Amino acid sequence: MSLLLTVTLISLYSSLLFPFFKALIVSKLSNSTKLQQLKAEKYNSQQKLNTISAKDEYAKFIKLERAIKKLDDEIQREALKTNQFVAMIEKYLGYTTYISTAILYLVRFWYKKHVVQSYSNGRSLGIGSYLFLLGQLISGMKFIFEHITVKAKQPEKKVDEVKTK
Repeated sequence: MSLLLTVTLISLYSSLLFPFFKALIVSKLSNSTKLQQLKAEKYNSQQKLNTISAKDEYAKFIKLERAIKKLDDEIQREALKTNQFVAMIEKYLGYTTYISTAILYLVRFWYKKHVVQSYSNGRSLGIGSYLFLLGQLISGMKFIFEHITVKAKQPEKKVDEVKTK
């Protein structure tokens, strides 16, 4: 019975729980506080720039424009670092799917004659048939979760971008 439980848990993990945890981890890593702080600073600088007249206070206007360009560069660098880190984490998390699939195939091969359920008419349900039925059940559940349930949309953060002349 422990073999059956192990196989069931590995199947559930690789098919249903792993994509959920992967999405959760990636979303947490993608929301870098430093990146959000830089974007907020850029937004505040742009708001200040909008209040300054280019004709009257030219030097102050140019300084703020340079600061905004410098913040843009920092934001791009930080976003690149964050994206590279997230890609690395996704890659290593993806390996667990390969490992769990390999374990299931090894179990299916090694215990191919193992009987999971015996019936009174002499027939029996083997581990390969059990894994097939379990896979069909999980793929049906996955289809229901992905296509039939209603997904709530994230509210979009709108930042007014002002074009300077």
